Amino acid sequence: MQKDLFKKMGPPLPLSASMPKKSFNGEMTALSWSEFFDTCEDIRVESRKATFRVHRIGKEKGDEGALTFILLHGAGHTSLSWALCAKEMADANCQVFAFDCRAHGSTTSDDEEDLSVEVLTEDATSLIEQCFNETKNQIVIVGHSMGGAIAARVAASGRVPRLVATIVIDVVEALAALPGMHRILEARPQHFPTLEDAINWSIYSGMLKKSESARVSIPSQLVPSNGLTWRTRLEKTEPFWKGWFTDLSKTFLSVKGHRVLILAGTDRLDKELTIAHMQGRFQLILFPTCGHTIQEDDPQRTAQALLQLQTKNKW
Repeated sequence: MQKDLFKKMGPPLPLSASMPKKSFNGEMTALSWSEFFDTCEDIRVESRKATFRVHRIGKEKGDEGALTFILLHGAGHTSLSWALCAKEMADANCQVFAFDCRAHGSTTSDDEEDLSVEVLTEDATSLIEQCFNETKNQIVIVGHSMGGAIAARVAASGRVPRLVATIVIDVVEALAALPGMHRILEARPQHFPTLEDAINWSIYSGMLKKSESARVSIPSQLVPSNGLTWRTRLEKTEPFWKGWFTDLSKTFLSVKGHRVLILAGTDRLDKELTIAHMQGRFQLILFPTCGHTIQEDDPQRTAQALLQLQTKNKW
């Protein structure tokens, strides 16, 4: 259990009169999803009483070795946190499928309050079953942070067709780290006068390292309210934090198929994962120069790490 799990998220600064009069010296206008994905659609899953916003790039190939990557975002983020990474994968022999979780982004549902790991896992599993029940591609499920916790449980359910690999990004069994979330949430602004202010804050505060990623992902996290405010009120999700990460390492290690853990540093391995890595039970990839949102800070290397699965493994 690591106390600094969220340390590399950066020290968000408040947007206030006391904030230094300094801004990111670069373009801050929003970028459209269409610059990164082929399609954007809303898919209704009646059993979940929810309509999920889905972005895709590439088509199902059905060729030998062709993969579909299903990407799950972290808490407070959206499918567009994968935009730059997905674009890097556009010319490969694969399909990319990313969606907004319940109470995130443009997904709508009858119940926006229950973000328990059971509900989020059933959402993702039901959506995947509906969309890929007859797929010819092999499936790789990838999740960042909270999305990694969901990805591991979806994979462990045994309900994902043709699943060959599970990849979790910058998430370990993080119970000891969760108290640090209060400091981060208390420090970030609750409202922004304009979209440009929000994008500027995300770069200047250290939340994100790449302006292009901020320009496409940050707008999808905001909704109109006294200017702009966060679509997902993370402080209200606190009752579910413990459930997201409890027994995560054990669940991840129980998943069948290839297992990959992508981290910003080896100091984030708990005891169970450290022993399992020494035993060769999963592949570990390190991105020491990245913050918490690895796929946004270094989308090119993240995409390369995902695509190498096609060339290095014979499924």
